[in-house]
Amino acid sequence: LMEHFALDTRVTCQYARHFDTGEAPSSTEDVQALLRLSTSRAFGQSVEVLQHLTHAIMDQRMHSGPPDKVLPARPDANGTPPSARFLNGIVREYCDEWLATEETPDFLAGKPIATTHRFGHLAGYGGRYYSYLMARAGAGLIWQKGFAGDPWSTAFGRVGVFPLNTFTALTAKMGPAFARMRQHIHNMQFVLFQRYRDYLLRHGGEQRPAFMLKRLLGDSAEAVHSSSLSPEALASGLFEDVAACEETAKRMFEMDNQPGLKRIV
Repeated sequence: LMEHFALDTRVTCQYARHFDTGEAPSSTEDVQALLRLSTSRAFGQSVEVLQHLTHAIMDQRMHSGPPDKVLPARPDANGTPPSARFLNGIVREYCDEWLATEETPDFLAGKPIATTHRFGHLAGYGGRYYSYLMARAGAGLIWQKGFAGDPWSTAFGRVGVFPLNTFTALTAKMGPAFARMRQHIHNMQFVLFQRYRDYLLRHGGEQRPAFMLKRLLGDSAEAVHSSSLSPEALASGLFEDVAACEETAKRMFEMDNQPGLKRIV
């Protein structure tokens, strides 16, 4: 989530300084340079996510059965290493539709994809690709829902809404001192509270991340009390995050190649 803030031009202008003069960015050229810097990370993000997903599936499968069954020790007749053959099978199983092209040279037709040349480890960080993608999806949902329109928003970052029935149930356990408060808000539907801080930041590792994220993003009492965010919601958040980034990068690329668009956008 902090990457979204740090790379948003509206925020970057507040902390970025020239390496020599120490001056803050102020000119149009400075702001455009920062915008190009922040959007440059968006190029090819869909391909990056595709690689993360295939590596995650590979990791899950390799740790879900007897090693000699999952990954035979010997290369095939063409000399392809077992790990490369295993990963190529996953890529073809899930990604053939997107990787298909009519312009593949004849001498490359049917050749395995050299994905393993870009993936040198299966432990540590490489064994947690699915966790990384889930974290990115959650961060994207929070950003798009609460801060994309205004990264300085206190409406989402600090103040939110708390269902009245939940508030009443909580204060009932606190004794007579809160009876007058409950009576005062009898006709109110919601009570303000520090939403992002109280629902996500304050708990540390006490509560399950999926539960905290669901409460933060939920708009109803039912959502607040449900156990976790669905995989479909996380997938949607990841898709929207990548799509928004690549669309911004595409528009920037078009402006750089068609100067006339700069007067329109």
